[in-house]
Amino acid sequence: MEKVQTDLRFYTLYRHPVTLEPFYVGKAVSEGTKLAIVCPVVRKKISDAAIGRACPEITKEKLSKHFSAVRKGAGNPAAKTWKVTNPDGVETIVENLRGFCEQYEPSYVGLKAAYHGNRKVQKGKSCGWALSLPQ
Repeated sequence: MEKVQTDLRFYTLYRHPVTLEPFYVGKAVSEGTKLAIVCPVVRKKISDAAIGRACPEITKEKLSKHFSAVRKGAGNPAAKTWKVTNPDGVETIVENLRGFCEQYEPSYVGLKAAYHGNRKVQKGKSCGWALSLPQ
């Protein structure tokens, strides 16, 4: 059986956990794709060719819907739920922290900094506010 020479830049080397034999896992890539990935001149030509190309209206609508509604605020599937404590000690569960801060006037940046520092806000318009994740 003839051994085939492969370009290993597109494969990841792994070792079997028991036998420690090396094996490669990856995706078979065509020669044209390899050239485009490796050669910056070819990448630049492909990029330049795409400039000014008309985008279909259906694609524009899909992208607009995705980036406007789905990925912002409480609609974001990766959005966190926060527990905000005001200076009087009243706790509120909030899904849209930025909107909450705009409505009730604590500083969003100050609350996030206090959260990462694991403390209450010490000064400014957010003094006394605390932010944590609900248990």
